[in-house]
Amino acid sequence: MIAVLVVGVGCGSGGSPSAGSGGGAGSGPGTASASAPETDAGGPQLKMITPDIRTLPEPVIELPKEESTRLLAPGAEPRAPLRYAWQAQHPREVTVEARIKSRRLDAGAWSPQAEVPAVREGFGFDAAPAADGSATLAFRGLVSSIVGDPTDADRARAGEYLAQFRQLIEHRRGTAIVDARGRLTNVRFSDESPTAPSMTARDEVAQRWLAVAVPLPDEPIGLGGSWRVVTVLRAGAAVVKQTADYTLVARTADRWTIDVALRRIGEEQLVDVPGMPRGTVAELVAMFRELKGRVVVEPSLPWPVSGALSSELRVHAKFGVPNQGVVEDITEDIGALTLTSK
Repeated sequence: MIAVLVVGVGCGSGGSPSAGSGGGAGSGPGTASASAPETDAGGPQLKMITPDIRTLPEPVIELPKEESTRLLAPGAEPRAPLRYAWQAQHPREVTVEARIKSRRLDAGAWSPQAEVPAVREGFGFDAAPAADGSATLAFRGLVSSIVGDPTDADRARAGEYLAQFRQLIEHRRGTAIVDARGRLTNVRFSDESPTAPSMTARDEVAQRWLAVAVPLPDEPIGLGGSWRVVTVLRAGAAVVKQTADYTLVARTADRWTIDVALRRIGEEQLVDVPGMPRGTVAELVAMFRELKGRVVVEPSLPWPVSGALSSELRVHAKFGVPNQGVVEDITEDIGALTLTSK
């Protein structure tokens, strides 16, 4: 959730017919215009073909999108549906602390692991229940922090892991809809302009939610029961597929204990990295992220109240910088996330 791939997708291609190419009646996408020079009526006819190639607008992909939810094992009897029961209550705060060790592959050899100072970020939540079992969720981005008193250099390195949160979420308020299964939709920020919605910030909220919150299965389930949820989303605007397996370990009237095994895979794609020199061509070769551990969930709160997850992130990217050639970058972040609430 903290160490995310900070890239943006930039695969758009624009095109229009060149000046003078076929604009006559009957021309269109995939057609060609023709001109015939004057020749003898009885002689061979020669036609000069000029292609008129046009591109269609790129489709708008609405993400995140849940591809499937599948019951893997129903668990022991007795079985009953798991459902969130939203309650109007005083606002709650949930925090994630990340402790990370990072290294980079340079000239075919890994650098020594460098420990990054622990960082914290989180959300405040306030739910307004609806009659259909859903709720309107008011959220706010809490103030992030770097734990301890690191050196200036270490503080700067830790700040890189908080950059997206601080730029896009911290201090901002918004709303979303969450249903009885814990699926989040309609993320909106209160300070958004109607003509310029905060799409990148919405994606950041969604990808953090999907990394930690627990979506529930449709079927009744007992102890030991497990289910899988597959979702396509943007992580830092790179399109990735998340496959998350959940297992019910313990259940009481007001708490569920759930084991989590979550993977995100980013396949080869062109990306547009903010802040790079103009004309830079960037390619994500591969991204792998895995979270494993155990969380405790209250049915009245959309985020785990406590938990511990191991975290692993590997990113392989290439950058073609004007006048500098191609630079290859391979990084690895290994660490742990601790979830708390109040």
